[in-house]
Formats: sequence, C-alpha cells, structure tokens
Amino acid sequence: MTAACSFLSVAFYLEKQTRRGGESRNWIEAIKINPAEGAFAIASLNYIRYTPFILQKLAYVRSFFHCKPFLQLLLSFIVWNMHTRVAAPIAQYRINTLTMLTPPVSNQLPENQASPSEFLPVESKPNDKPSADDLDNPEELAVRALLLGINYRTNATYEMARHFLVEASRLPVVISTWVAGVAMFELAVLDLKEAEVYTKGHDMDREQVRSTWADALKNANARLDVALDLSGSDVDLSGRLDSRIAMLRDEIAAKKEMEGVT
Repeated sequence: MTAACSFLSVAFYLEKQTRRGGESRNWIEAIKINPAEGAFAIASLNYIRYTPFILQKLAYVRSFFHCKPFLQLLLSFIVWNMHTRVAAPIAQYRINTLTMLTPPVSNQLPENQASPSEFLPVESKPNDKPSADDLDNPEELAVRALLLGINYRTNATYEMARHFLVEASRLPVVISTWVAGVAMFELAVLDLKEAEVYTKGHDMDREQVRSTWADALKNANARLDVALDLSGSDVDLSGRLDSRIAMLRDEIAAKKEMEGVT
C-alpha cells in the first residue's frame, strides 16, 4: 500500500463525508488538506521539496478522483525529481493555508523540551459527536502538524518547527502510520540544522563547537532510534524510512569524526 492511497484515499473521505452528514457522492468536499501536500511530507524523506502550485492543483484534481496506480506513479516522479528545496515564500504560503483550517493550531510553545522517548504516540478518546471542523480526525491533524513542522523549519523558525513535529509524532493514527516515524526523522534533522546554524552564528572556540555538536549528534541519534522503533513491516513507507535513517546515521558518523566527537 502506498502512502498516497493510505492517508488520502477515496474510502477515507467517503467515510468522513458521511460522518459529517454530507452526501457520499460529494466526498471531495471532505478534502481540506491538498493531497499533494501529503506527497510533500513523504518526499521529505529524501530532503526533496517541490514548488509549482500547478502541480499541487493537478494532483488535487486528478489523483484523488480515481487514485489509479499510473497517477500515483506520475505524481511520485514529479514530486521526487523536481526541486531540491522549497523557497521560503512558498513555505510561508503553505503555513498560512494550513493554519487557516479548523480547529485552530496551538502556537503555544512547550515550556520544557521532552526527551526523544516521550515523543511516542499517545492514545486518544474517540469522539462520537460529528465535528464542524475542517480536520475532524487524528489522521489529518497529524499530517497538518507534520507539514507545519517541515515548513517552519524551511523558514528557519526552529522553535515552531519543533513544536509541530513533536505534536505530529504524538497524535494517534491508524491509516497514516508513517507520520510518527517521519516526524521523528525530521526532528533529528532539525537538531542537526540548529547546531549548524548556532555554531556558524556565534563566536565559539573549538571546544565549544565540539560540545555543541556532541549534544546535537547524541540527540539526533536518539530520535533516529525512536523513528526506527516506529517503523515496522506494518507501517507504510517503512522501507524508505529505514534506508533514510541509515543514510543519516552515516552522515552523523562522518560529522562525529570531523568534529572529534567520541
């Protein structure tokens, strides 16, 4: 099963439309997060970002009317082979679009940093009452939080990025089983990015640089351990996530050697 048809499937939105009291034939009304954005989150496993809004609209109209394998393949090819980085204005556009959806996002940053082991998904109580919110289920809320985390990191708003990535890793999901692992992977990348920016932006001696990188590399490795634990045979994209974790571990090992971290 591909991630494109696990989170963003026709059956998922048919059920959502029915639950909200709408006609099943109008199930597309239940789609509130652009389906191409889901592919954007998946593409983060390769550090790849795509930019043209026209591709988003094409994916929105085409791939989710039929969800045919050919369209999935075409979308994946376009997303993973176009642009290596999304521009800050486009990231801000995505943030603005996602934060307009209800329920409102929580912009209150946590006072304390949780350890990587505390980012495991938590259980939630089922909600029997239909919700008028755009996103009325943990699946969509988790994907929105993940997308916000990725885009805030692109805009170098690292505290907000961490806040939403942690949120994404904790929301309980049944269909979008890849979200928590990808969120943990993104948190590891964020640790490394913050260390890079901090060491370059401050006048530090060699020992201070080494100490900063030692902490960041340790934290990143811990998050990758959690991401690996969350990635199993029953998790969509587990193979891609496992390979990306292995590649990032190699990069961490090289950085340890470069900075003299034991």
